[in-house]
Amino acid sequence: VQIKDERGVPIRVWTTPGKKEQGRFALDVAKHALSYFAEWFAIPYALPKLDMVALPDFASGAMENWGLVTYRETALLVDEKNSSASAKQRVAEVIDHELAHQWFGNLVTMEWWTDLWLNEGFASYMGPKAVDDRFPEWKLWEQYVATEFMAALHDDSLRNSHPIEIPVKNPQEIREIFDHITYNKGSAVNRMLEHFLGEEKFRAGLRKYLKRYSYKNAKTVDLWKALEEVSKQPVRNIMAGFTKQEGYPAISAALVSQDLKLEQRRFVFDGGVDPKKLSWKVPLTLGVEGSPTRSLLLSGKSLHVPSSGAGGFIKINPGQTGFYRVHYSPELLDRLRLAIRESRLSDTDSLGILDDAFSFVRSGDLRAKDVLQMLPDFSARKNFNLWLTVGGILGSVENLLGPDEAAGAFHTFCRGLYRDVWARSSWDPKKDDSHSDVLLRSLVIGRLGHAGETGVVEEARRRFETFVSGGALDPNLRSAVFGIAAEHGDAGTWKNLRTLYQKTDHQEEKVRLLRAFTRFPDARTVREILLFSLSGQVRPQDAYVILAGFGSNGRARSEAWKFIKTQWKKITTMYKSGSVGLLGHILEGSTGGFSEEAQLRDVRIFFQKHPVPGTERTRRQTLELIQANITWKRRDHDALTAWLGGGPFGRL
Repeated sequence: VQIKDERGVPIRVWTTPGKKEQGRFALDVAKHALSYFAEWFAIPYALPKLDMVALPDFASGAMENWGLVTYRETALLVDEKNSSASAKQRVAEVIDHELAHQWFGNLVTMEWWTDLWLNEGFASYMGPKAVDDRFPEWKLWEQYVATEFMAALHDDSLRNSHPIEIPVKNPQEIREIFDHITYNKGSAVNRMLEHFLGEEKFRAGLRKYLKRYSYKNAKTVDLWKALEEVSKQPVRNIMAGFTKQEGYPAISAALVSQDLKLEQRRFVFDGGVDPKKLSWKVPLTLGVEGSPTRSLLLSGKSLHVPSSGAGGFIKINPGQTGFYRVHYSPELLDRLRLAIRESRLSDTDSLGILDDAFSFVRSGDLRAKDVLQMLPDFSARKNFNLWLTVGGILGSVENLLGPDEAAGAFHTFCRGLYRDVWARSSWDPKKDDSHSDVLLRSLVIGRLGHAGETGVVEEARRRFETFVSGGALDPNLRSAVFGIAAEHGDAGTWKNLRTLYQKTDHQEEKVRLLRAFTRFPDARTVREILLFSLSGQVRPQDAYVILAGFGSNGRARSEAWKFIKTQWKKITTMYKSGSVGLLGHILEGSTGGFSEEAQLRDVRIFFQKHPVPGTERTRRQTLELIQANITWKRRDHDALTAWLGGGPFGRL
């Protein structure tokens, strides 16, 4: 299927037979992207044509080969009858990411793997720009903060993180740096720099860099020089801390008399001391209620800022543009909570405050109940990204408690929390639904079903049975309905889900079903599903969805890990040639939720006995996560269960 862009460049999508129409959406996205990037960079697309190919089985999500971009089917094809809104969004994001590479990566190529982020960090930043320009109603930058930005903050808080610019000495090290640091942190520091310099100067600097190094190789310092020439700002001096060293700052904020006292330290996930005593030159933004936003540069350990808050809120990092976290004093946090309840803060700022607060629970600066007490502050909000952040926090707390304890007072708490937002939604779509409304409906149904809301579980089962019998089911609800059916199902449910998987040739539907498989709780069904994943009936590119996915199921995690250990030789044979990144996903996904000393010892011994080149850092990070879970559980478990035992909303 083919179209031409505004300059007459042919764009073609190649699919398997019978899926031609599923490439139409990709053509529209690609046509817009080529024009958008050509205008943004002031450099037209360099080749006389562009081919995009959907591959049935592909280890990577996509690959930006110059002029011949390859994709998994789920990253390129959209079936208007069976694709969900979230899948359609992902297709747009992946296409624009790969087409941004035609400039960052192909037209100008990094000199060595140390500067891989010049490819991936910029494609991960420019891609969302193009998607947002084409689909502004999706509010993509808000979702970017809730997903990519926060994923980067999470991974870069680990001791076993790495700098964006990292020396690479052998091929195995290359494989490991295709991670959240290179992609998401690289993207986030670009975003921070653009806000610091201003879009006009940032754009002019990128244009100068691309023109100067077209058809050549470049290093990070070459980019900084171009941006300095245009902006007259000390870009190298500021950005070195964010690209040449691992980690990022935590900014503590408190009022001292009439001044705002700011101090920085490295944020460490488990709350430990940073032996390197790292510091940064931090481009700060400060939002004081009723006053214009101010820009500051924190170049030392601390800074005193005259404040005229006069009892109003003081929000540091408005819009979550800076790559740092903020730990507010109780007084400042109380002001922000009031502003959230009264909807005086944006959804992006609200979810940023919440995510920062929970990160300080994990580091030991706050207690879990302190953040759970904040969650009803958001009850009036109807924003998918905000509730996505809430869901991530609740999932972590549930993992701390364990499935048996969570099924009591904690799930009661969750049901009460989600009922408020569910009361403003419904099972069926409405004419005035926004993109966010569609995503939120599925999210809330899934969360309520998981928490055992009787009416939601019964309705999900009814809709599932109708679908199995040949009836219709909204594609936007299928993930939630399939997952609830599995979690509250039996052997017959597993048989029906497996039949749906075997009958469909729609790859998005297959992946939805694979994820649902991992929600079954009973050991016998879990073992059958794990065997099914390696039976040849599941594509190798997708088997990891099951092997890693059971790790988020507290009732099945141990059984799945036992299976992975016994089948490790078969698993490594399937993945170690060119797909070692998927092995890393399996290792971290299947074990990262453990929180017992015996589990830590077991995982450590297994890792020592079964080394796989290219997964060394993933293994160290996984062990660090398990140890952090143990430390948090030891510190917070008893106080949290006592708080929940007193009634979920009694002291909010």
